[in-house]
Amino acid sequence: MLTAKAFCAGSLGLLQNDTHKDPCLRGFRGVAYSIRTIYSHLAMQCSPTLDLTFHALADGTRRSMIHVLAKGETRSASELGRQFRSAQPTISKHLKVLEEAGIVQRKVEGRIHQFRLRRKALEQAGRWIARHQAFWEGAVDQLDRLLAEGAIDDRG
Repeated sequence: MLTAKAFCAGSLGLLQNDTHKDPCLRGFRGVAYSIRTIYSHLAMQCSPTLDLTFHALADGTRRSMIHVLAKGETRSASELGRQFRSAQPTISKHLKVLEEAGIVQRKVEGRIHQFRLRRKALEQAGRWIARHQAFWEGAVDQLDRLLAEGAIDDRG
């Protein structure tokens, strides 16, 4: 599978060559440098918290639990277990992953474990996604403009 980082690195090697035979790709040195600088800056912002959040969101059952808890009510592990028709150990494992990611908060009342949604981790993931989406949309728009300019130069 080609990752965004590998794609970016491969594309930049091609685009940095100002004497490329394809006229559409000539003169991309500055663009390639800008893309590499911006992408490298974003890629270097690794966050163990984000890793845990995206790992937690990778499972459909956990996303469904978040949806239930997003209604604002606290729920016990047994309530969630009944709702999802899963065994208690399975529900406990899912809740532990969500708790470690900071997505839910546990409150113990005697033998009952109550869970409520904490929005901070989800908001942080949303901001990360928005930043990367804006970057890639901007890069694609810029590439479209440059390719269109190259096509006009070829005709004229």
